[in-house]
Amino acid sequence: MQNAIALPRSSRPVRGSRAHGEREPADLGAPGSLGGRGERTGTSHPELNPRKATFMLIAYQVALEVVRELRPLVEQIRKHDNNLAKQLVDAASSTVQNLAEGERHRGGNKRARFDIAHGEANEVKGSLDLALAWGYIDDDSAARVKLMRLLALCWGLTRGPHCNAKRSES
Repeated sequence: MQNAIALPRSSRPVRGSRAHGEREPADLGAPGSLGGRGERTGTSHPELNPRKATFMLIAYQVALEVVRELRPLVEQIRKHDNNLAKQLVDAASSTVQNLAEGERHRGGNKRARFDIAHGEANEVKGSLDLALAWGYIDDDSAARVKLMRLLALCWGLTRGPHCNAKRSES
C-alpha cells in the first residue's frame, strides 16, 4: 500500500487495549456490525448513506437559517405579544433540536423525530401567520421563503420517495 498514511506510534490503536468483545469506535457503525442496541446497522445510518446524510445536513442547516431570519421578527412580536413570541422561539428551537436528534436515531425513532420537527416547523408558520394577521409584523418574506424550503425538506424526510419505497417492501 503506497497510499497508506503512516500514523505516529502514539496514534495507533494498541492491541489488546479493549476488554474482550469491545470494538474500536470506528467499528460501531460499520456495515454488518452490531449497533449499540444489538441491531444490525445498515444503509439507514447517515454516514453510510450519503444521500440521506446530505439531505439531513441541508434540513438542519436550513432550520438554523430560519432561526437567524426569525430573530428580528421575534423582537417585533415580543413588543405586542410575549406568549406568541415565546411559542415561536420554542417551535423553531424544537425543530432544530429534533432534526439533530433524529440524525442519530434509526428506523421508527428517526422518522418520529423528523415528524415532530415537521410539525414544529409548521407551528412556526402558524405563529408567523398569526403575527401578520394581528399586525405585529409587516413583512416575513425572508423567513417565509426559508421556512417553506424547510417544510419541504421535512416532508421529504418523513414522507418522501425513500419512505414510500420502504413501506411497499414490507
